[in-house]
Amino acid sequence: METAREPAVGWRVWELIDKNMLCFKAWVLVLVMYLVAVCTLLSPGVRTKEVSFLAELEKRDVDGSGQCVDNLGVSGSELLRLFRKHLVKVVERRGGDEPARVSPYYDSFTEYLFQNGEGAGCSPHRSVVAKLTSGVQPIPVHSHNDYWRSLPLFEAIAYGASSVEADVWIVPDVERAGEKALAVAHSRTYVDPVYRTLDSLYTTPLLRMLDQVNCDETGDANGVFFDSPETTLYLFIDFKSADRGLIYQLLMEKYLKPIIDKDYLTYFDMQQGKFVWRQITVVFTGDFPNDLGVIDRDLKRGYFGDGKRYVTLESNIMDQSLTIRNTSVMAAASFSKMLERCGSSEVKVIWRGRLARSEIQCLRSMIKTTQEAGIRTRIWGLPNWPLRTVKKLWSQVIEDLHSDVLNVDDLHLASRRF
Repeated sequence: METAREPAVGWRVWELIDKNMLCFKAWVLVLVMYLVAVCTLLSPGVRTKEVSFLAELEKRDVDGSGQCVDNLGVSGSELLRLFRKHLVKVVERRGGDEPARVSPYYDSFTEYLFQNGEGAGCSPHRSVVAKLTSGVQPIPVHSHNDYWRSLPLFEAIAYGASSVEADVWIVPDVERAGEKALAVAHSRTYVDPVYRTLDSLYTTPLLRMLDQVNCDETGDANGVFFDSPETTLYLFIDFKSADRGLIYQLLMEKYLKPIIDKDYLTYFDMQQGKFVWRQITVVFTGDFPNDLGVIDRDLKRGYFGDGKRYVTLESNIMDQSLTIRNTSVMAAASFSKMLERCGSSEVKVIWRGRLARSEIQCLRSMIKTTQEAGIRTRIWGLPNWPLRTVKKLWSQVIEDLHSDVLNVDDLHLASRRF
């Protein structure tokens, strides 16, 4: 009997060994495949493929025919997302090259936008406007402190913001000895007179963009939004330096003149007594000169003697009596100051998480008075936290107060609101 059981026991032992070996082989196979996958991903060849032309931003002959890919076919926030995804690789690949001007991100992004833009004939569908805003609908949003963003100007309009803001300071002109220029910064400490100037970040890119979509002979006035070419872009210029007269002179004769010469700037027709809307509308804010003797020089014929006033002056929502007639298209006021006028405070609103009915009625009356004068409104200084309160106040500003432009810092969040 014992002899008869030995084969059965031996068979079970070998069967168990076979099963264990099968499991072991399976695990070895999985481990080998995993190691192969890891090595493949880390190999230089695959990393080069992963760092595509989006990351390297080089013009490549992709099919041997000499044709280079210069348009990703995505725009707006999707384009921003793709560049952010590859940002580290962009920095790595450009690290040994020439130093960044604004930043590796900004430099690479603008290189992509403007490559093949000039010298390719009149091709609006291949323009920067097409690359940046095709499929983007403009929204009534003001990009507060726009120059602080990673991509000044471009990020705002990629999200559809129809208003941007640049604070300007007088600095020595690094290219013309003895002359002055305007740099863009929030405070004098952060002024960069070389790469962060009004023309390098705003007026020159805008001029180049508009030239690309206004090159045919149709006579249409095409703006910076591909699918809404009639929408004007409000360019707020905040006067920071004490010599506001010099800032104004520089703006008119150095920075805005090339745009005026192309008829891209909104103006007030002094003979017909009406505004003529164009692709860009300049609004002065901050400590700007509010004397028509300075603004127009010639009260009948304007600064350039052509009967046109090419700038507008921001007025105050809380006191329209200070507005100079026919000079304003936009009014603004501090959220906290408006609440004080209504007998309330920002602290109460934040604690409550919303505007009360009495506050809405009071604020709405000031806004309505301004709008009845034909002037749009913008409330600045809204709370930035907590997020739930921010969203609620945005809704109330738009739906209950009926303010025209929403002043925001978070463009992504604002774009989801509209």
